[in-house]
Amino acid sequence: MTTENSLKQLRRKAYLAYHQDGILDIVIGLAIIGFGLMMLSNSLVVFSWLPALLYMPLKNAITVPRFGFVQFDSEVRTKTQLARGLAIGVLTISVFVGLYFAVGRDSIPAVLRNWVGENFMLVLGGFGAVMLIGTARLVSLQRLYWYAGAMLGIIYLGIRLDIAEPVYTITLGLLFLIPGVWMLIRFLQKYPRTGEGNAEG
Repeated sequence: MTTENSLKQLRRKAYLAYHQDGILDIVIGLAIIGFGLMMLSNSLVVFSWLPALLYMPLKNAITVPRFGFVQFDSEVRTKTQLARGLAIGVLTISVFVGLYFAVGRDSIPAVLRNWVGENFMLVLGGFGAVMLIGTARLVSLQRLYWYAGAMLGIIYLGIRLDIAEPVYTITLGLLFLIPGVWMLIRFLQKYPRTGEGNAEG
């Protein structure tokens, strides 16, 4: 039993280390910064989510070569997690798109439509926070809870202080990006590629 518990603890540490590469933080930060820049230039904000496509390629190029020998989850659990994550993302984006088109139409009561129009960024931030919390529960990353709170806090302060939306949006993106880069640097220093350590020796 002791050996089994020790193995579980070792797998748990390896699993958490696998998600300490900062890649998720960097990708989210770039997406939010892109959103802010596109608002600033009046471009199509839908393209700001393109950095999300970099997640798996970066994970495969940077993280997998360092942890390729570790099997963290069973195939069934992995598929379940991916399905849940996809469901959360699709639901959030669907609601966002629905609100985007509903605000300018008579499909919802005027009072609610006006409130959403005046607080649209806060509503959007709320959905973003829900996604972060859902992801945090999915992959057991405690820092995502802090990010969720910071997201709502920065957007609320930006609205209260009458700061331009692109400015506090880009600031929020930097809140993700800078720690992500710092974690990635530490990760690369702490975990060399499989075989690099032997090659140097």
